[in-house]
Amino acid sequence: TGYLVTSAITISYSEGLVLSRILTFSVIISYGASIMALCIIAIDRYFVIVRPLSAFYRRYKRRFLGGLLVLSSIVIIGVAMPMLFIIGVYPDDARLFDFTNVTPETSYYLILICIALYIIPVLVLTISYGRVIIYMKNYVRPGVNVTKRDEENDKKRKFIRTLIFITGTYLLITWPFFATCVGLAITRRSLREVLQLGLVYYLLAIFSLATTGTISVINPFLYLKFDSSVRLKAKVHLSTIYNTAKSRLLANDDVVSISPSSKSD
Repeated sequence: TGYLVTSAITISYSEGLVLSRILTFSVIISYGASIMALCIIAIDRYFVIVRPLSAFYRRYKRRFLGGLLVLSSIVIIGVAMPMLFIIGVYPDDARLFDFTNVTPETSYYLILICIALYIIPVLVLTISYGRVIIYMKNYVRPGVNVTKRDEENDKKRKFIRTLIFITGTYLLITWPFFATCVGLAITRRSLREVLQLGLVYYLLAIFSLATTGTISVINPFLYLKFDSSVRLKAKVHLSTIYNTAKSRLLANDDVVSISPSSKSD
């Protein structure tokens, strides 16, 4: 990924080293923030849909979600920090960002990344949305006529398809990257050594890194496209921001228009 970013420029070893660590750290942080946000949304959906009468969640919702946000932030920073020390470049190729020395500690770190940023989020998303899907399939609201029940069933099917699509997209896009991390950890090979094994293996590894980096960009658009509640909240927040900015601009214009007249008096 770093090679794609720096292929059009010439950089020194020290510049490549700094750039590799900053970019890799930023990618891990952005990806982790995106996927942890999806997990928190999934947990919130579980309580709202499956357990709407939960006294604990109704009373401590803000504290609970806030605690999850703080915990996930600590995990993301803790996972990303080692990238500032173990990623590097080569003296003869400062554009190739790589684990230049895959030690046993590096292997353990790569496996930790897979557990923290893939296995745990997959479990959270699968369990939360799985229970939501089972609940919505079995739930029948009492006192509803056949026509309205058919309409509700159609809405249920659309909502379930949305959940499956979002979760499935995440799994399909990200698993090659984490499979590559596990492969590098087990074989203790760098990307440069993978290139020596064959160009196809190297391109697959680079492609998996690039596609995983895009998940942090794709996920918000997936929710805006397929989730009506998220789309509605986004519209409310955007309209609030727009109205606030507009009112401030109008207030500033009023101040500017009043100032000359006050001076002339």
